[in-house]
Amino acid sequence: KGLNRDLEDVTIKGDGDDKSSSPQESLRQDVRDEYIATYQNRTIMDDTLGSKILDDEETLSEVLSIIVEKSLQVVRKEMQKTIQNLQGRGIRLDVLAKDEEGKLYNIEVQRDDRGATARRARYNGAIIDSNFLPKGEDFGKLLEAYVIFITENDVLKGDYQAYHIERMVKETGKPFDDGLHIIYVNASKQEDSDMGRLVHDLTCADPDLMYSTMLAERMRSFKFGEGVQEMKSTYESLIARGKEIGREEGREEGEKRKAREMSVGLCQKGFSIEIVAEVANTTVETIQKWLKEAEAAG
Repeated sequence: KGLNRDLEDVTIKGDGDDKSSSPQESLRQDVRDEYIATYQNRTIMDDTLGSKILDDEETLSEVLSIIVEKSLQVVRKEMQKTIQNLQGRGIRLDVLAKDEEGKLYNIEVQRDDRGATARRARYNGAIIDSNFLPKGEDFGKLLEAYVIFITENDVLKGDYQAYHIERMVKETGKPFDDGLHIIYVNASKQEDSDMGRLVHDLTCADPDLMYSTMLAERMRSFKFGEGVQEMKSTYESLIARGKEIGREEGREEGEKRKAREMSVGLCQKGFSIEIVAEVANTTVETIQKWLKEAEAAG
């Protein structure tokens, strides 16, 4: 059984063929309405909405300027960018940006502590370096880079608003100056500071309560303007894609793949795993397995 059984044109057991359309369409409309209502309660800490709001050079410049504590201007950005290492393993970066001085910034918004470990920070820095130093170039041409984790919890457990990690020479106490800067922003704490007010805005669902006019306007646009229609279109495109896959493949395998792809898509767009599992008539563990497989595939 898959999402197509609940959302499309398969007859519900016990009902006649003439009754199958109305219940299916009703369930589909209910799920879509819940999808959009859930979206209204999202904050910038949520993957889908956060990517939309930060997908703007001026907004991203304002956020980064507060985090690194100096004024900068983003001149290039890529959202949800997948890059690979030499062995072909891919990793998806939430935000990758470059400023006017050529410095690189990777922002990762993490609600799960496991996605913001020290080794993950190390890996992100390494894979950025390996992808932005052209073959044959001197290592001195490596760009200065910032790996920034905005975490829902206080991952480093020090009760600070932010943590700045810099390599140093143990014996001399002097900076190693390798050009890599790692910053953890603790979104569970809100101090009376620029960083604290930024954290407030990142975790606030109501644009009228935000400090930043720019972030508030972006939030308002996506929640109450173009974003609502975009959410409807995204949902309908997931349904259409599921139908297309079902036609392309054999029925049994097609239904399984359709359920998997639509489930992953709905989770990535804001639905809770529990809701998706219920609609897909499968278990939470199965949905989690599909999400891990999708992440591994890049």
